[in-house]
Amino acid sequence: MRDVIEQSLYLPAPREKVWRAISEPAGLAGWFSSKGIEGEIVPGKDIVFCFEMSPTSAEDGRCRARIVALEPNSRFAYRWFPGSCSVAEITDERSTLVELLLTDEGDGTRITVRESGFASLPAEVGEYAFGQNDEGWAECLASLEKHAEEWNKQTA
Repeated sequence: MRDVIEQSLYLPAPREKVWRAISEPAGLAGWFSSKGIEGEIVPGKDIVFCFEMSPTSAEDGRCRARIVALEPNSRFAYRWFPGSCSVAEITDERSTLVELLLTDEGDGTRITVRESGFASLPAEVGEYAFGQNDEGWAECLASLEKHAEEWNKQTA
């Protein structure tokens, strides 16, 4: 079973600006969590990502995550239940680790999304979640790229 999704994107923006977009509630709401975030983004605490779901979805669009690391301008990491929204208690055995990693590249920033732990999930859950999240991260990075274009227009 595949265990790790890794995708990256170059953004023509300074690392500090990209950091705010991935580590602050208002920034995340702009490209990832369309309806905002509940809770404080603090290591060891839980937050809830709130998503706008399609009218036909049976899910409520609320996904709990536990903040694992917050290393300014470098790494934001959390655990969550992959493949579906849930507000159940996060456990290492039933979750994947998402890491958003920032590095300098030329005049901008490379953001790498790395989600791992799919192989430790039950096979049917892991395969489904891997497919969903692989596609989902591609969509999220495309949204972040559009978000970055807006920053550049605002600061030009």
